[in-house]
Amino acid sequence: MKEKHVLVLGQRKGLTKALEELAIPHTIWRHLDEASLEENLKEKENLAHISHVLASGEGSVVLSNRVRKDLGLTQIDPLVVELCSDKLSMKEKAQREGIKVTPFLPGGTDLSSQEVYDYLGEKLVVKDRNNSGGKGQRVYASPEVIASSDDQLIEAFIAGHEMSVESFIQDGEIKFVSTTKYEELGVINIVPSCLESSLLEEVLKVNQKVIEAFEIKDGLTHLEVYLTEEGVLFGEVALRPPGGHIMTLLGEAHGLKAWELYVKIHLGEALPPLSSKGSHAGVIVYHPGKGKIEAILGEDQLAKLKTLKQHKIRAKVGDLVGERDGVGKERAHFIFSSDDRQKLEREISDFRSHFSMALEEAMG
Repeated sequence: MKEKHVLVLGQRKGLTKALEELAIPHTIWRHLDEASLEENLKEKENLAHISHVLASGEGSVVLSNRVRKDLGLTQIDPLVVELCSDKLSMKEKAQREGIKVTPFLPGGTDLSSQEVYDYLGEKLVVKDRNNSGGKGQRVYASPEVIASSDDQLIEAFIAGHEMSVESFIQDGEIKFVSTTKYEELGVINIVPSCLESSLLEEVLKVNQKVIEAFEIKDGLTHLEVYLTEEGVLFGEVALRPPGGHIMTLLGEAHGLKAWELYVKIHLGEALPPLSSKGSHAGVIVYHPGKGKIEAILGEDQLAKLKTLKQHKIRAKVGDLVGERDGVGKERAHFIFSSDDRQKLEREISDFRSHFSMALEEAMG
């Protein structure tokens, strides 16, 4: 049997740390553009020691399966990868399986803009089929002319609360499941969601049904749903570690070594019995918007926060900040954790109202 040597596509600090703590030799390919991949794959004899290929997150799931194939390694079922990467394929599959989905149409449709509005409603979203985190997303409202292409999806704008479910799956069985509340979309995530029991049960049923219908046997899934007056609607599912610092929150709230579990699943190592320590964790992910930073306000509040566990501010006065084209773009984040849910939420809310990066344009 070949000795373990993991090839990681893309870079996530948590994944690198987990591989180091597990003493697993690894190589990281940081550049995932086509030219870099072709160059790295040119001399396959130099890659004969690679035993496993891991995706670090969004953008590397499809590529990792391609590299597995090129290196003669065991692939994840290509159909499963497609269903968990292509928004159109996943929604069509879910619909066929009787799972309630957000109303949608393929991009590039021959329907007129008015016909699309008549079908989906007066407000809608055009998304890239293979992007997540809001990248390439645009909101339209009637009577705007809708522009879309074949590599996009047109989806009704949902008036509901969005949240996610993270599942660690091995041999077709969910070994651990957690839910994440999007307290403020793209800004505040809290684990667990603490939904009312009957609603939580409905959400977990949708999660289970998607995993079974898509025949996901191994991996970590990040499923997003909408909580609406009509019930729980399936939004999308990804077969990869989530962003939004959720992996860190899983550790703080449940006591899980989430990245180590992810590695062990993909290396075929049996997971130990898993349970939650029953705590709570949250994050504020901050981006000021486009402009030049004139002042950073609220830093004096950090020392007063009892539930703050870690933070990082990636900006200083005078920095020019580009537009936020996805939730993964940030200039600061703050991780909170506490056994007291109310205290946690109160401190997150209070600090959210105090911290800001003032921009020259905004200050006149």
